[in-house]
Amino acid sequence: MSPGAANLAAFYLLGDRSGLPAEQAESEQFRPALFAGYRDLSRLRYDFPLILAAGQDHEWVRSLADTVDFALQKVAPPGIEGEETRRQVLRLEQEIRTLVARGQTGTLSQLWDKARQKLLSEVNESVAKGLLENLDQTYRELDFDGEVIDCHARLPSRLIRHAWHQSQRVKATHLHSRINHLVHRLSDILRADYMHSGKARGARHLKSSLGSDGHTVFDFQAMARILKSVPVGQPLPKKRRQRINEAISVLKSQGFVAASDAGTPFGFAYEDCSKALAAFRERLPEMAALVKAISIAELEIENRYDESQHDSFYSDFDADSLGPGDLALFPCYLVYVDSGDSAVDSQPVLDLLRSGLPFKIIARTDNIAGDASTASGQLSFGTEGQQLPGMALGLNNVFVMQSTAASLYRVRDSIMRGLCCDQPALFSVYGGSLDEQAHYLVAAAATESRAFPCFVYDPSAGMDLAARFRLDGNPQSQRDWCRHSLQYEDAENSTQTEEIAFTLVDFIACDPRFARHFASVPSAQWDSDMLPVEAFLDLDVKSRPGKVPYILVLDQENILQRAVCDDKLIDAAQRCQQRDRKSGV
Repeated sequence: MSPGAANLAAFYLLGDRSGLPAEQAESEQFRPALFAGYRDLSRLRYDFPLILAAGQDHEWVRSLADTVDFALQKVAPPGIEGEETRRQVLRLEQEIRTLVARGQTGTLSQLWDKARQKLLSEVNESVAKGLLENLDQTYRELDFDGEVIDCHARLPSRLIRHAWHQSQRVKATHLHSRINHLVHRLSDILRADYMHSGKARGARHLKSSLGSDGHTVFDFQAMARILKSVPVGQPLPKKRRQRINEAISVLKSQGFVAASDAGTPFGFAYEDCSKALAAFRERLPEMAALVKAISIAELEIENRYDESQHDSFYSDFDADSLGPGDLALFPCYLVYVDSGDSAVDSQPVLDLLRSGLPFKIIARTDNIAGDASTASGQLSFGTEGQQLPGMALGLNNVFVMQSTAASLYRVRDSIMRGLCCDQPALFSVYGGSLDEQAHYLVAAAATESRAFPCFVYDPSAGMDLAARFRLDGNPQSQRDWCRHSLQYEDAENSTQTEEIAFTLVDFIACDPRFARHFASVPSAQWDSDMLPVEAFLDLDVKSRPGKVPYILVLDQENILQRAVCDDKLIDAAQRCQQRDRKSGV
């Protein structure tokens, strides 16, 4: 073994950098080599940006690319005839992507107008007329509008909150309509009772009920004397009238959905688990009162209220009497927990999930690797972000979705399903890099590398684990690691193509905190004892001595290098590989 190889072996086994050349001894931040083609995401056509639509009953989010494609299908004929229109509209779409990447905000219609003006300013008058006609014709075919949002730190909260508002709007509309219907029907009962009373037949009431026309020619006193001779209907019993009035009062004053006689409805979105639970408990008496009022109202409308049976039941009706069906009437609580680059405090989240109540929790983190140090006596490096979802799965009756920010559009149906179900739900999301420009890329890399695989566990989907657990959204799931082609130029300026795996080690190389776990090796020092991480992991323990694992990276000058990693990263990658083989990712 050469001295250089021995020093690399010492680094791999012990993390000892003392024998490395000066340029290798210093930690340096690299990029995985497969990132080379993704320097400017605004030039690519992919899932982002997204459009958040308001007021839609079913489709609540759509990608910009899908929206433009649907419109082009209507205005651009297939083949060469529609090529010019497609080219111009896709150029406008590209301009919208650029605006969003630069921080522009607004609805699709607003950004469309800005991009259109930009394109028109770049062409002469003869071209502008046809361009304007094609762009405006396509705009008229757009069937989707709303806020345009890119993949950034606020995306998980913004997207799932938007979905939650859409899901609760349907539930709130149903409850509001039900309450209004009951109030009107109960009021009709009281109104009919009054109209059959002697007071309703008095001259003053007759005059006010007729309106202002004809007061000078109509004798209301005479009419009142005539009506007195007609038998008066049996009035409502005092106890029943009081019961109906009390039910109307509760229905009108409730604060769970907007009502004409109430103030601002309760808020149901929180950023603290304990505050959300406290609010729920504080409102339990009012929830019980509203459920009681609804039930009594329906019995009274159908004239089925039996005091001998129902009085004792409703006199004891309180918060302890509420069942799952009663709780399903009310809006669900949304709790957003953002741990940033630290681990999520799992205990408050698990306490809410264990309650069985329909709390919907978004747990976002930027740290899924954890700490490579073994000072704590734990070997959990590389799996930090998956501990909370793993514990939630153990509760069995909780809807659990794990996804990166980059994959949220692809799992949009699962998001809505989790928000609409009657069980508690956890949405565990890895947000990506703290670098605003790299959120999508790093988040996507987390899924590609198996560091944060996507899955959905829906306890209502079936009786067994196979029906409940889904691994949709994980690329090349039949392999241990995703593989991609890398094209580069060697020292002789010849184009080379190599298929390489994107492993957990490649993902960790995205994080500058772990630069000390890598040692770069320029191409002049490459030798046969250096193995790609994927190949190294396939070796048994007896075959590894003398070999060192590496990944391909780009330095700050965009030069391809091998970066040897230390044993801690190999251990993390091996545990990740074994975990995914068991789960089927």
